[in-house]
Amino acid sequence: MINPINDYHPPFKGYQHPLKTLFKKGMMPSVTHGLYGELINASNVSLEHLKPHSKGGSTSLFNLALAERNKNSARGSCPLANFLSWEMLENYLKQFGFRIQGIFDGFKYQKGIRETCLKLGVGTNPKISVISSTHSSTKIPELLQFEPKVPKKILRSLRNKAKKLNVIA
Repeated sequence: MINPINDYHPPFKGYQHPLKTLFKKGMMPSVTHGLYGELINASNVSLEHLKPHSKGGSTSLFNLALAERNKNSARGSCPLANFLSWEMLENYLKQFGFRIQGIFDGFKYQKGIRETCLKLGVGTNPKISVISSTHSSTKIPELLQFEPKVPKKILRSLRNKAKKLNVIA
């Protein structure tokens, strides 16, 4: 006798990525709003694929943004340009003007997300201004110099995950 196929599928708990993990662990205190301008917290945050996963988008850093779960669901796999303006994008990216040593480079993230959004038709010929940490004459506000103290065990774990995903600057 053939046993019936067990069609139980555990519920989908969402995509995981160091970007979301760092936010949920409170290591990105300057990040308070999602991609579409909504307030986000550890219980309602989700990863928004700029190019939808169902349309071939990857779960890589420059294709991911933090968004409120309901806004993410509402967009589904519709074109990003129908939901996001360049101004909304810039407001979201302003929150990432920091680095977490060895784990996350917010400046690199800003640049990568802008490039992805341009490819997806969000904005036209925007004026892009990135604060460069290589110019000593540039004064970077204290908020942008934020590097939180992270327990070594967590730091090592996140650094290893980030290396596997090529997230480290």
